[in-house]
Amino acid sequence: EMQMLREAAEAERAKAERAQAQAELEKARAEHEVELTEVQRQVERKAYRVVNHTSKRVMSNTAQCCELVVKELRACCDAGVELRRAVQLLESTRAQATNGFHMCRSMLLQA
Repeated sequence: EMQMLREAAEAERAKAERAQAQAELEKARAEHEVELTEVQRQVERKAYRVVNHTSKRVMSNTAQCCELVVKELRACCDAGVELRRAVQLLESTRAQATNGFHMCRSMLLQA
């Protein structure tokens, strides 16, 4: 009977150890999930900063090119000169804006 009591006590201890190990595993999983969520948030923040920066660069370049186009057009209109330079500036602006758009889009797809 003493042997049975010892075996029962040992079985209870083993059961308690398994329960403790399971609880520690669940806690570790929960902590890992929290860490993973934080890493995902950091990646998203960085991606949005890159998109924001790229967008601002495109807008700035577009504004500067438009200013140059306006000056060219005013001078051409006043002098009756061909508008080739203005067309080149507009084409360049369009190309830069298109490239910026694709950069932003690719960053969003990667994020």
